[in-house]
Amino acid sequence: CRSCDEGAPVTSRCLDCAEYLCDHCVRAHQRVRLTKEHVIHRFRQQQQHYNQQPFPSLPLTHERVSYCQQHDNEVMRLYCDTCAVPICRECTMSRHVGHSFVYLQDAVQDSKEITLQLLADAQQGRQAIQLSIEKVRAMVEQVEMKAQVIRSEVKAVTSRHKKALEERECDLLRKVEKIRQMKAKTLHLQVEALRENLTRLESTIDCVQKALLDGRDVDVLLAKEQMFVQIQDLKKLRNLLQPQDDDTLSFIPPDGVLYKAIKSLGIISSSAYAPISTATGEGLKRALRGKMSSFTVITKDHTGEGRSSGGDLVVVVIMGPDGCLFRADVLDHHDGTYTISYSPHLEGEHVVSVTIRGQHIENSPFRVIVKAGRNYG
Repeated sequence: CRSCDEGAPVTSRCLDCAEYLCDHCVRAHQRVRLTKEHVIHRFRQQQQHYNQQPFPSLPLTHERVSYCQQHDNEVMRLYCDTCAVPICRECTMSRHVGHSFVYLQDAVQDSKEITLQLLADAQQGRQAIQLSIEKVRAMVEQVEMKAQVIRSEVKAVTSRHKKALEERECDLLRKVEKIRQMKAKTLHLQVEALRENLTRLESTIDCVQKALLDGRDVDVLLAKEQMFVQIQDLKKLRNLLQPQDDDTLSFIPPDGVLYKAIKSLGIISSSAYAPISTATGEGLKRALRGKMSSFTVITKDHTGEGRSSGGDLVVVVIMGPDGCLFRADVLDHHDGTYTISYSPHLEGEHVVSVTIRGQHIENSPFRVIVKAGRNYG
């Protein structure tokens, strides 16, 4: 201790005087009227091994400290847990009186630990996005390959009836091309969206890593908030992590009986396309608590024609007024239509989301008002 001649080990530091003190000097410091209001920071047990040698003078520098905007020349050495902001000693006796405080260094250390965990989650999310981009790219290639195969099948069949089939051939190829373009557009847009989110995520990760290595204490606190916001945004990408369209594309050639019906040769079929598929029914407008409600989903393909078969990945998720989610039952009629049934347990507004392969159908999500049914008991 440099404040006395006893050579006692240093156990504390006065944050106002920037002096290292032994236990005896701490008691004297707190008795003197001029210094009794100073903030004393006592070192933890693991720091005691430094007491074997004198502490060097550690003046506060402008690069490592931040000053309070409310009180001139007051360094922000504390952190208000109640308001989640750095504060100075004067703030504890004014705007933040009665609040819970910790030392800013401790708050920074806690923030570092949380930010490191968020950073790890973000890095895992980055890997998931990169893997999803590869999946979507592979699906684009499969769509292209399927489209090419269908073109070949169409041409092989129509070549035997070239004269009569020229008009029909053009119509079929137009449908194939339209489906290919719409599928490719959906998947390419998904790739671009994933790339944009990946770019933002990598930028945030770089900034946070720099803040953790070289930033000020306030920068570290801001880095935690940035990572928290980025992780929240990452959770919203769940529907983008799987291809939003598939490679379903086929051609059903006619049999011998259809040879004469040359004008209606063949059928081009595809999977359901969510943005133009619709839903209808009373269960999309209102419902009674504890009673079964239902509505119908009508699927259409990429050319706008109604689907004649089932097997599409129709998912209906309902969020109640309490924020809890539950799934509705989906009945596939194998004719392009699906009956959706659900029984709400709470009154109030429910949000009904209807998706096909992660994409919302037309006008989804729907808002349904649930009321209490009459009790005749």
